[in-house]
Amino acid sequence: MEGFNSQLKRALHNHNGLNEANKKMFIDGFINTKKEGVSK
Repeated sequence: MEGFNSQLKRALHNHNGLNEANKKMFIDGFINTKKEGVSK
């Protein structure tokens, strides 16, 4: 989980221009992508 958190932080840092709604959508998409990768 630690690696996941640092990846997420880095991704968010690279997308500093996002407003809160876009940020939430980005995080949800990021988490969903990770879940799919793990479950397969």
